[in-house]
Amino acid sequence: MSDRAAVVVALAVAVGAWWAAPVPRPIGVVAVAAALVARRPALLAVGGLLLAAGLAHAAWAGLEPPPPASVTARAVTLVTDPEVDGGEVTAVIRLDGRRLEAQADDGPDATIFAEALAGERPVLSGRIVPVTGRPDLAVRHVAGRLVVDVIGPVGAADPVSTVANHLRRAVARGAQPLGEDATALLTGILFGDDRAQPPATTGHSRRRRPTTSEPRG
Repeated sequence: MSDRAAVVVALAVAVGAWWAAPVPRPIGVVAVAAALVARRPALLAVGGLLLAAGLAHAAWAGLEPPPPASVTARAVTLVTDPEVDGGEVTAVIRLDGRRLEAQADDGPDATIFAEALAGERPVLSGRIVPVTGRPDLAVRHVAGRLVVDVIGPVGAADPVSTVANHLRRAVARGAQPLGEDATALLTGILFGDDRAQPPATTGHSRRRRPTTSEPRG
């Protein structure tokens, strides 16, 4: 493939990602495979455009603001590690196939929630509300917020996440004699977990989250 053809293919993929049309992904896969077998750059550009459009559409699907609803004692899956910020504990969760940002006031129960790790399944009760003015959530495929009222026990994760979390906790316990700052630095280097690191170490301060579009009551 010539340099010019490579540029055309790259531009076609970029256009497809911007287009984000509901193109069936198998069509794009077949077109790309046929282009690679036949060594046809033009067909590869078309296939790349269609495949990128289908993947982009799937990535943005499900981001419509969810209708307000009550959640009672539901086990959710943590997509991210919980973070403590300004007296609140927040984490991205998965509930009924949709990603939400769970937000709980800091307290004894919230401490248990904050100590959980990605993949684990805490039991939460609360209210689902829409979120506005948070484009950073949209790019993370988060469609709304669960304002948590009651936090229950934290259930085990899937086998792979259970093994990973066991190793993470073992490393953190082994590093405790080094002190809090050194432990936070080590977990940040090894696992990308900078929650316990001071802003001077991370080089930034976490942005205060705006309130939801509904009062917390």
